[in-house]
Amino acid sequence: MSETSDISEKTETSGDSIPDRVYEQIREAIRRGKFIPGSRLRERDVASQFNVSRTPVREALRRLERDGILTSAPQKGLKIAELDHQMISELYYMRELLESTAAALAAKNASSAEKELMRLIVNEEAQFLESPADLSRLNYALHQTIQGAARNRYLVTSLNTLRDALMLIQTSNLQNTQRAEAAHQEHLRIVEAIEAGNADDAKEAAKAHISAAYAAKLVERTASRTR
Repeated sequence: MSETSDISEKTETSGDSIPDRVYEQIREAIRRGKFIPGSRLRERDVASQFNVSRTPVREALRRLERDGILTSAPQKGLKIAELDHQMISELYYMRELLESTAAALAAKNASSAEKELMRLIVNEEAQFLESPADLSRLNYALHQTIQGAARNRYLVTSLNTLRDALMLIQTSNLQNTQRAEAAHQEHLRIVEAIEAGNADDAKEAAKAHISAAYAAKLVERTASRTR
């Protein structure tokens, strides 16, 4: 394992501090399911895993706690936050509001290059409907492109905060082929509306997309509890 050299090299080229790099490494590990919600994160274990000293790990963990990604309990230390049913409901409610607004603004503000990129992404999706990892990558790229095309820094900040919470939902709807196909069709409708410059249609298509994703998530969670 060569985490120290990786972190050092990236720090030198990007200007990020080592605590910043550790912070991003932990976030990525959570996204990839290497650290599971509800599991404890011990400072010494994280330092050993990433092959860095405990000081930058301590700083990174404090930052993650401030972000709400980690929670603490007396005599139990830090653990990765878990989202209950109410929190997930609130998350998807806000996601529907914000992402539909982003789609509407993108319909008004997206450049030709951004529209072309959105089209390329949704076209590529069709080739990977049975590959959750690739679909997850493309899904992230599409939503980020729409978010950027909205041209609203405060909206972007709010959406990024939501994405921090979303990474605490370990499983992806895209692992289900039927849901993956449906999501692809929903993405197509959003992109078509943005290409046409129709803000109202883009907003409604994005609302329908997030609503369907939430419904699928509820079905998935219910099924997992009955296994």
